Amino acid sequence: MKKRLALALIPFVLVVSACAGSGAPNDYDEAVRSNFIEACTTQGEASNDPAELPAICECSYKGLVDTVPYDTFKEFDDSLRDDPNTAFPESISSIFADCLRDSL
Repeated sequence: MKKRLALALIPFVLVVSACAGSGAPNDYDEAVRSNFIEACTTQGEASNDPAELPAICECSYKGLVDTVPYDTFKEFDDSLRDDPNTAFPESISSIFADCLRDSL
């Protein structure tokens, strides 16, 4: 179930998270973080997913900030916006998987 959660969250979270405020962000900032966490938890709640979801979402965001340059995140987010079937880089999907595994 948790693996399914990760796969369900990734597309929704990334597309929503970079759309922060009236101006386009040029780095991870509080608006990007807030949108990411809100989208992540909302998507999880809609799927009746575990109570650990807020911690999983925080962990995933921290993993992105720590390991994925913002330009890479933004480029992938833009690609995903243009084509929802865009393949996910292992570097991004592994962050979600690691956070889910750590929540067990």
